Amino acid sequence: MKVIYRENGDVSGIKDLQGDMREDVSLDLIEEGDGDVILTLYDKEGESLSIQFCSGGSGNPIVSAKLRELIHELHVFSTTRGVLER
Repeated sequence: MKVIYRENGDVSGIKDLQGDMREDVSLDLIEEGDGDVILTLYDKEGESLSIQFCSGGSGNPIVSAKLRELIHELHVFSTTRGVLER
């Protein structure tokens, strides 16, 4: 798992999060500057599928809010457990 940072030092996402059983599929959670979150699943062959959750407008903002919370919690977990990569 890698934590992605913005130029100002804020966390903007998590990349390469693997399942607990070391599946061949990884997960990225990336927060855009407007608060939208893009969730991407991809395999080692390069196949991927992405979905974007908007923070406002006609979308479902509770999903993007919870995904932003998950990004934060994974960052906290990675820094306290020493699994942080940059």
